[in-house]
Amino acid sequence: MDVTALARRLLDPIPADRTAGLEMVRAADGVGVVAVGSAACTRGRWPSCG
Repeated sequence: MDVTALARRLLDPIPADRTAGLEMVRAADGVGVVAVGSAACTRGRWPSCG
């Protein structure tokens, strides 16, 4: 079962995760894949990345 949207909603409000640049890429079958730092920045998710 793909729960990526749910995982993003749970991760996004956590300030430390936003500061670190974490982005939920995919979550399914009990496994989550998270992009860290510049990978999230290149997707334009956080404008402050430069």
